[in-house]
Amino acid sequence: MSRNSAHPDDVVAQWKRVSTKFQAMTPEEKRQTFVSAGILTKSGKVHKRYRNVIVPIGAKSAAKTKAKAK
Repeated sequence: MSRNSAHPDDVVAQWKRVSTKFQAMTPEEKRQTFVSAGILTKSGKVHKRYRNVIVPIGAKSAAKTKAKAK
């Protein structure tokens, strides 16, 4: 089966398996996963390819607070 023809139930089941494994990882294992995927640099910063995609948690909180104040 090609990746493009995956059944939605298969995708959900796979997501659950991956999510369970990820949640069981230590913080260092999670960091290493993102480094090996090229999402984070070895120093732990977001790689420049992903800086427009990944929003730091602090920025999300500030945006929510600002939205609630309106």
